[in-house]
Amino acid sequence: MGTRPRLMEHEKALTPQEKEVLVTYLATPDVEWTRPAAIIKLVLKTGLRASEVAHLRIKHCILEGDRPMICVWGGKKRTQEQMDPVKINKEFAEYLKGYLMRHMPKEFVFEADGHGLTRNTIWSDCKKVFKRLAFSPKYGVHALRHRFVTDTYKAFRDPMITMNQARHKNLGMTTRYIHLATEESEEFREKLNLV
Repeated sequence: MGTRPRLMEHEKALTPQEKEVLVTYLATPDVEWTRPAAIIKLVLKTGLRASEVAHLRIKHCILEGDRPMICVWGGKKRTQEQMDPVKINKEFAEYLKGYLMRHMPKEFVFEADGHGLTRNTIWSDCKKVFKRLAFSPKYGVHALRHRFVTDTYKAFRDPMITMNQARHKNLGMTTRYIHLATEESEEFREKLNLV
């Protein structure tokens, strides 16, 4: 059995233009409240990993008050006793409340037959949307997380803030996204100069 080829960084992240197309598509009335739409919006807004989305419980979503957040327990290289608070804006908190009211899950935010989803189901949900929009077949759920981290760096231009938002264990991982954000910024500046 051969090994999978490593993807280049630009093959892992949605482009800014693809993100715009995706967000527009997810806002259409027949798609907006579906499970795939909610999963994709969640990852784009928070940078959660597929495993974190799969294990996200309703009780870990603090959607009321001035500081809405999602409490991520466990996650990559963490014990189940460790929690990371991930801040979300009020608009997205309202969207999540609406999703929960429509779908009425019992324990997990995303459920099938009364239990949490598997990572494979989450990947499958996202891949169907990507395919419908004719995005690269190389994209998986992680392409959404890459977009989140890249956008975070572009917004703050601070590697430490980006590392904390992405919940990376070290700055080395974060620098991969910084490189991608820098490339995108240079491309944007080049386009401005051509106009």
